[in-house]
Amino acid sequence: MVSRVIGVEMAGSLTDIARIAVERNQDKLASVNVELVTADAVTCEWPDDITLVYLYCPFVGDVFRAFVQRLLEFVDRVGRPVRMAYNYPFEHAYLYG
Repeated sequence: MVSRVIGVEMAGSLTDIARIAVERNQDKLASVNVELVTADAVTCEWPDDITLVYLYCPFVGDVFRAFVQRLLEFVDRVGRPVRMAYNYPFEHAYLYG
């Protein structure tokens, strides 16, 4: 069981769609503690206890690079590994290049 899930979406309309999906599928989710926020994933504040960042089909280019840089800074600050699961890795060359 996952203790908590935080979903971040920049568009409020997509946050609303995600909220409906969570409500409809509550019995199938790995966590009953799901928080959905409308925010910019590059600049929003992340809680210090996160252990996994899951990207479904995120941003590319400069926005992706800024997100990864911020994630690396977060890892340095909290002093422990954080896993990143990346579903559609359009930027895999940046990560492994």
